Amino acid sequence: MKLFQYVLSFFVTMVLSIGLAGAQNQSDSWTLTESGLVEKIYQDATILSKLTAQEELSSSLSLEERSLYQPIWKNEVYYQNSNEKALASFIPTFGPTHGFQTGLYKRFTRGVEVQANLFSDLSSTKDNVIDHATRTGINLQAKIDLWKNLFGRLDQAKLQSKELALKKMALENQIAIRSFELEMRKVYWSLVAIEEKITISKKLLESASLQYKDSVSRKNKFIADATETDRYKAQVASRQATLYALEYQRDLARQEIKKFIPTLSSLHIEMGEYDREKAVNTVLACVMTIKQFDQAPWDHTLLDEILALIEKDYEQQKIIDESFDGIDVALQSEVQMSGVDRGYQDSFSDFSSNPKAGFQVGLMVDVPLGKSKNKVKSAKLRAQYESFLTNKKETQASVNAHQSQLLAMIDTLFASTKNYKENSATLSSNVQRIQKKYAQARVDVRDLVLEQDAFFQNALNEVDSHLAVMEVLLDYFKIFTLDPCPINQVYTAYYTPSER
Repeated sequence: MKLFQYVLSFFVTMVLSIGLAGAQNQSDSWTLTESGLVEKIYQDATILSKLTAQEELSSSLSLEERSLYQPIWKNEVYYQNSNEKALASFIPTFGPTHGFQTGLYKRFTRGVEVQANLFSDLSSTKDNVIDHATRTGINLQAKIDLWKNLFGRLDQAKLQSKELALKKMALENQIAIRSFELEMRKVYWSLVAIEEKITISKKLLESASLQYKDSVSRKNKFIADATETDRYKAQVASRQATLYALEYQRDLARQEIKKFIPTLSSLHIEMGEYDREKAVNTVLACVMTIKQFDQAPWDHTLLDEILALIEKDYEQQKIIDESFDGIDVALQSEVQMSGVDRGYQDSFSDFSSNPKAGFQVGLMVDVPLGKSKNKVKSAKLRAQYESFLTNKKETQASVNAHQSQLLAMIDTLFASTKNYKENSATLSSNVQRIQKKYAQARVDVRDLVLEQDAFFQNALNEVDSHLAVMEVLLDYFKIFTLDPCPINQVYTAYYTPSER
C-alpha cells in the first residue's frame, strides 16, 4: 500500500512538473505579428526614451530663453565703515554707513527693462557732524533700447527661433519614430520571407534526401554508380547548408527586434499567422493609388511643414545675426522719491508725509570699433543662408526622388516577380520531364540535379522579390508618413503625435 502511494505521489509530482514547465515555456515566448510588433514599438521601444530626451532638451532651451523675461526679486544689504583720515576738513570720513534695497526687476520682450525699488540708507561721519542721517524712499529705473533691439525685434527673433526649433523637433521626432517603426516592419517581413524560404528549403531537402537514399539503395544493388550517389549527397549537403544559413538569418532578425524592444529581450519570438496574399493585394492597391499622382503628394508628408519652419527660422536668424555688429543705443532714466531725517523711522515718516522727487535721464551709446565683428556677422549670414538653401534643396529633392523612383522601382520589381512566377511553372515542368528522362536513363544525373537546383533557387528568388516590393513601399512611407494607404496606417491604433 505504501509503495502504491509512493508511486502515485511520484506520478502526480511528475505531471505537475511537466505542466508547470510547459506553462513556463509558454509564458517565456511571444508570438510575432505585424500589428503586435507595431504596438510593442510604440509602448516599449528604446527610441521613445531617446526622442523624449531630445524633445525635453529642446523644450528646456526654449523655456530658458523665455525665463529671461520672468520678474526677478532683487535684494541688497550692505555695511561700510572706515577709520581713514579725512582728506580735508570739509570732506569728512564716512562710517559707519549701512542700508538695504529691495525691489522687482522685469525685462520685457519689447526692448524695455524696468526696476522698481524700496530703499533706505543710514550714514554717519567720524567727526559726528553727520549723525545717523537716513534717507528712505522708492525709485523707478527704466532702460529702453533705441537701435539694435528697438521695439524688441531682437528679443522677439530669439524667442521665435526657439519656438520654431521646438516645433521642428516635434515633427522630426514624428518622422523618426515612424521611420523606426517602418524599419522594424521591414525586419518583420524579412522574417516572413525567411520562414517561407525555410519551408521551401525543408521540402526540397526532404526530396533531395529521398533521392540520396534511393541512390544509395540502387548503388548497393549495383544499379547506380558512386558518381550518382555523390551528386545526390552533395545536393543534400548544399540544401542543408542553405537551411542552416536561413535559420541563422532568422536568429539575427529576431535579435534585431529584441535589441530595440527590451521587454522582448528574454523571450523566445515565435512567428504568428500572416496572410501573404492579402498583403500582396494591399500592396498592389497602394501602388495603384500612388501611381495616380503626377507629382509628389506634399500633403502626405511632414517635410513640407519642416521646410516652412526652417524658412521662418532662417528669417529670425537673419535678424539675430545682422545685429551682431550693430551699435547699442539706449535711453536710461530714473525717478526717485525719498524722505530724509535722523533714523529709519523718522526718515520713513518724512517720506510718507513730505516726499521729495528727483530724476535723471541719460543716453548710452556703444559703438564697436574695428572690422572683426563685421566679418563675423558676414560669416554667420553666409552660413545661415547656405544651410537654409541646402536643407531646402535636399528636402525637395528627397521628396520628388522618392515619388519618381518608387514608380520605376515598383514596376521593375513587379515585372521581376511576374517573371519568377512564370519561370517557376516552367522549371517545375522541366524537373518533372527530366525526372522521367533520368528514369529512362536518357539524361545524366547531373542534368537532373542542375534542373532541381534551378527550381530551388528560383523559388527563393521569388520570395525575395515579394520582400523587395514590400521594403520599397515601407521606405516610401518614411518620407510620405501621412499616406492613407492601409499598410501605412497600422500605427494610428497605437500612436498619437504630440502637439506643440
